Amino acid sequence: MLLIISLNFILFIGLSESNNVSNENSLNDVLNSIRQITNGCNHTAYNNSMIALDDFQSFLDTTVNQTDASEGKMILNQFFQDLCYKKHKYMKHVSKVIATLLACAGTNEKNLVETGVDVFEKAVEYVCYKNGKRIALFFWRDGYECLMNNTEAIRQCDANVFDAKSLINCEKYLKLQKCVENAIRNCDVLTPINMIYAFMKHLYLQLSCQEIAL
Repeated sequence: MLLIISLNFILFIGLSESNNVSNENSLNDVLNSIRQITNGCNHTAYNNSMIALDDFQSFLDTTVNQTDASEGKMILNQFFQDLCYKKHKYMKHVSKVIATLLACAGTNEKNLVETGVDVFEKAVEYVCYKNGKRIALFFWRDGYECLMNNTEAIRQCDANVFDAKSLINCEKYLKLQKCVENAIRNCDVLTPINMIYAFMKHLYLQLSCQEIAL
């Protein structure tokens, strides 16, 4: 779940006007895998975990996937700036959710959750660099327009990179990264292209994928 939030900074902005079946199925597969962790929960922990997961899925459905073109930039910009401004509060809340999952998880599942937390924290640090100045620059330099104008090309990228056992398929992630880069290479402004590349590379470096050359 946490890695999805991070990676979808690129994917869900770019796909917010579309119905990408592969991407939607991939997301649902991961959410279902996370829900399986709750099988070992006690009643209270189970309820807390399910509420958190339902809230997350509801956010994707209402805030991103149903955002219309005229309001999309404003809503997403405000969301990410708000995330940066209140990141410590969000991280505290996330920590509580993770604690409930860890209480229910087996050894392999704990490694999965802990890796996801680490990647999410690194992603938030990157996006919120200098109190949100990095994400503000992305929107100011027409990053949103860059993604919106290339939605069809981005839709052709295979976003099914998530793996319930290893969190993410590194080889598929590299292919996705290259596909997104090719999809946006004709954007009028170079800054958002470089920022998207740097962000996806930053996430890649947080994964256990060092055996695959960049």
